[in-house]
Amino acid sequence: MSPLVSFEGVDLEVIADTAHEWLIPTAKVAAGFGVSVETVRSVKSRHPTELVIGKHWVVADCNTLGGPQSFTMWTKRGVVRLGFLLTGDRARRFRDFAEDLVVGISAPPQFEIPTTLAGALRLAADESERADRAEVLVAEMTPKAEIHDALMSADGDMSVREAAQALVRAGVDTGQGRLFASLVAINWLDKSRQPLQRHVDRAVLVRKVTTYVDSLGDMHASTQVRVTPKGLAELVRRLGPASMGLVTG
Repeated sequence: MSPLVSFEGVDLEVIADTAHEWLIPTAKVAAGFGVSVETVRSVKSRHPTELVIGKHWVVADCNTLGGPQSFTMWTKRGVVRLGFLLTGDRARRFRDFAEDLVVGISAPPQFEIPTTLAGALRLAADESERADRAEVLVAEMTPKAEIHDALMSADGDMSVREAAQALVRAGVDTGQGRLFASLVAINWLDKSRQPLQRHVDRAVLVRKVTTYVDSLGDMHASTQVRVTPKGLAELVRRLGPASMGLVTG
């Protein structure tokens, strides 16, 4: 279960996250600020350069009774930044609360100094086991951190070749040709490799028209498919290895 914390009588569902410390759903963020969900969405849409995907908010895929759905989750930095864009004393208080909120931090373990050889050996064994568990946890977290770093290195929309290179850095086994095939397979592109309009509207793909002049001096137009950072993040979830908990298919 996700940890619950309370702010001025509002219970907040907080989800621990290795990349962002924690995430909070839009509905709970709105409740914390004392505004409507639509107000939060409106501020996000009006300030795309202030509230950036992957830094201030992320899209999470969740299974619901109605089937798979995507939800916007706010990072610690996103809640704080959003607080600067909302007016009112409560917004200021909730922003300050978010700055101090830390999930999963407990008091350091307390133990008595052993006075016998047997006690010292037992303590050494316990500490060794704890170190082994920590090493396993770091190994599990590393791929997710590498994925985050690869996505954060993406600057603006990119060609399919560039997107394939970014996906490889994020741990996805692909290449330009295979990524084109995958985009067709998941119905982002049609068989002629042109983006479907609904995915352009979702801002995961961009259709870029370019012109060139041939050797005879005639001008021609061509269309290039480009992938946005939002699209790249979704492709990592869809195409990434199942061992990382990513959605395939």
